[in-house]
Amino acid sequence: MAGARGGGAAIEGVSDLRFRLRTLKIGICVSHGMCLAIGIYVALTWERLHRTLIVWMLGLAVAWSLVLWRAPIESIVRGGPRRSRARSTSAWRCSTSTRARSRATPRRSASGSGRASPI
Repeated sequence: MAGARGGGAAIEGVSDLRFRLRTLKIGICVSHGMCLAIGIYVALTWERLHRTLIVWMLGLAVAWSLVLWRAPIESIVRGGPRRSRARSTSAWRCSTSTRARSRATPRRSASGSGRASPI
């Protein structure tokens, strides 16, 4: 009976993983569709302002979504290797300790009143 339970939990984990992978792939496809729609809009309204900037931003969005499409998403969703997890944890600790230090040092207000800023 315990073996059946363990097997069910493993299957549930795999189905959750497959669901997450499908939703990520669907989200990437939706991003491509939106980029296509915005690209058509920009082409139809090219004479308006800032269209070159929009085209550059669309290019970056398409490139990034293609990188995500080709990336090993399954290993990322599962948690990846221990090393990358350790790096992200140490980066998080560093950022939180920096925030704690910045809160500990009182800041003077811009008005010059001599009172410490509440920020």
